[in-house]
Amino acid sequence: MPRRFVSLKPKTGQTEKPSPRRPDGGAALTQARAALEAGQTQDALRRLEALIAQDRENADALALAGIACSQIGRHAEAMDYLARAVALAPDSAQMRDNLGTAFQRAGDMRSAVEHHQAAVRLNPQSAIAHYNLAVALQAIGELASAVEHYRASLAIFPSQPEAHTNLAAILERQGDLDAALAHARQALALRPKDTEAEINVGLRLAQRKEWSEAQRHFVEAARSAPRHMSALNQLARAGAHLCDWETLERAAATLATLTHEALAIGRPAPTLPFETLYYPWPYALQAAVARAHAATLVPKDVPRLAPMPGARPERLHVAYLSPDFSEHAVGFLVQDLFAHHDRARYVVSAYALQNREDPVQATIVRSADNYIRLAGLSDAEAARRIAADGVHVLIDLAGHTAGARTEILAYRPAAAQAAMLGYPSTLGADYIRYFITARENIPEAAAAHFAETLVLLPQTEWATRSMSMPGQIPTRAALGLPEGGPVACCFANAYRIDRAVFDAWMRILSRAPEAVLWLKGGDSAVETRLRKAAEMRGVDPRRLVFNDGQPLSRFWPHARADLWLDTFVLTAGTASYLCAWAGVPVLTLAGETPQARTGAAFAVAAGTPELVATSVAEYEEKAVRLLRRSDELPSLRQRLIERREASPLFDQKRFVGRLEAAFEAIWEHAARRDPAKLIAIAAN
Repeated sequence: MPRRFVSLKPKTGQTEKPSPRRPDGGAALTQARAALEAGQTQDALRRLEALIAQDRENADALALAGIACSQIGRHAEAMDYLARAVALAPDSAQMRDNLGTAFQRAGDMRSAVEHHQAAVRLNPQSAIAHYNLAVALQAIGELASAVEHYRASLAIFPSQPEAHTNLAAILERQGDLDAALAHARQALALRPKDTEAEINVGLRLAQRKEWSEAQRHFVEAARSAPRHMSALNQLARAGAHLCDWETLERAAATLATLTHEALAIGRPAPTLPFETLYYPWPYALQAAVARAHAATLVPKDVPRLAPMPGARPERLHVAYLSPDFSEHAVGFLVQDLFAHHDRARYVVSAYALQNREDPVQATIVRSADNYIRLAGLSDAEAARRIAADGVHVLIDLAGHTAGARTEILAYRPAAAQAAMLGYPSTLGADYIRYFITARENIPEAAAAHFAETLVLLPQTEWATRSMSMPGQIPTRAALGLPEGGPVACCFANAYRIDRAVFDAWMRILSRAPEAVLWLKGGDSAVETRLRKAAEMRGVDPRRLVFNDGQPLSRFWPHARADLWLDTFVLTAGTASYLCAWAGVPVLTLAGETPQARTGAAFAVAAGTPELVATSVAEYEEKAVRLLRRSDELPSLRQRLIERREASPLFDQKRFVGRLEAAFEAIWEHAARRDPAKLIAIAAN
């Protein structure tokens, strides 16, 4: 976000007394100011240094020299010049504000806040002082105060697109999506057709899941800047969420080219790691994007806050870090984990990145030894808090997903750091040493691209508690399904449904004419597009049935289906647990990336390895056979229900024992400085 220096010329909405000047420096000062405003920073600095040599108490010359030094990265000199100017003109809000901006550019946000606050006190009607203070407050995580000063700045001078944009980002983070969108739209109105403003409006709409309107803004952004990386990335993302495969594939192909070009010259990748997971890219490229992105998250000269592991303490302090300790797929899976840890050997903490309160969060609060909210802290402050708490092993449960703050781990606040569960692929970060998963999740070819040491658990990467289905599940008729005939389902989010899997589904329906396909609904644009795509492939669109988009765990509608057809690029996660407990078989394809293997690992753990296909053709053949034979699906359902209590998917106590064995192995591996890139955990 831009930090603004205040010109020493009068500005709209602010007046103050001129600073002390020497009468013989006026012409030289004017020439230096003109050079600085023309971008001739070095020339301006030479003129100013000559002027200061003649008159060491020319406050305006000192201030302009400070601005010039800050612009070319000579931060220590900048702050020295500006501090001398402030000493000569202590009542100048402009000079105090410029000193704050110099501290911002040097990365010292706390000092910046102090000086911007002084500027606001000196001139409460300075729109730019309020703006700069808001930027600094936002950088240190004091978001409520930042909002206050952005609003004060806009009240004085409303035509500030940057202020509207920054305010929109904070309001979205605080959950006020309507206000966030309103400010993003005001920024676009002030800069019509501006690429970044179009993208920001699209992002706010996407956060509200208004994907069709969001896509229109991303199209405008990409039209004005055809090689703009963020515009293309968001266009591809919108295409995925809308099942607009032509847009997705075209944008993803261009992004792949730009990504190769960027990585070849050491520039950051144009897309975020999570979004590459549903692009049809080779895993080597996805992993390279993760590594490049992780490198951008590391602050300069960041200190290691925690010492390296040594002798094992009597009780190992294990902590989990997540934005999803709530009614979320991750929260649903982890809520009972904490209660099963051996308290004689472990202290167990939960560090929450979001302030949400619901029954899942309440369960975690009760069962963890410590529940600490980090939402109001900056990355550095959060890292210092974790380090001060003496965490030995820190487990990141978010990876590169929404709400994650991987930057906290860059400070190395714990002696050993690992990732698991929330993100299926490498994080690419050298400050996250370990990746905990199941053996079946990692294809052999993909293992070489992990930055982390792989810690491989037996059977499953996670286990959850025994579940409780509602006493009464809606009938097929109530769910809009035919009473007779087989029902195949997949309630994956639309972005997981690519052209390849939809083509396979339509070929399956063509060969199993009595079956219907039951999909996640809730977006009329997606439903219309998929029905049209079915018709184009010779399938009656009425054979596609859409639910209301409600979470599966609420009413368990999937229990009325006969077979779950898994997606290809991103396979089922939490849904696999729900299906296994309800007795719904999951047919899956074992792909070539970790995110395409999750479903296969679940199928094996559930005791149905015969439902794992190794090719699209085999997937289709298995699906057609199951949907056309009346005896096999009931038999599979009965087997899943009979075995679920003993399944490793639902034996959380045994799983936690294996997880604790993984923590012990990680601690020992790190303490020995062992270079081995694989740790296998034995079954217990």
